[in-house]
Amino acid sequence: MAALMRNGKPLKTVPDGSPRRMADGKNAFRKMNDDQREAFLDWIMEGDDAPATRQATRITREPK
Repeated sequence: MAALMRNGKPLKTVPDGSPRRMADGKNAFRKMNDDQREAFLDWIMEGDDAPATRQATRITREPK
């Protein structure tokens, strides 16, 4: 995937866990309609590359 550009300069990627990324995600979720939210939550919980599944796998494999 090519880097996104603005005024000929590549845009920075916001790192995982950044407060900015969290705010962007929350705002995007708020602005979704009901169908979009349902599809998003289905993907989170049950999609082929579901983040919830990856997180659960990571938690169960980490040593205590």
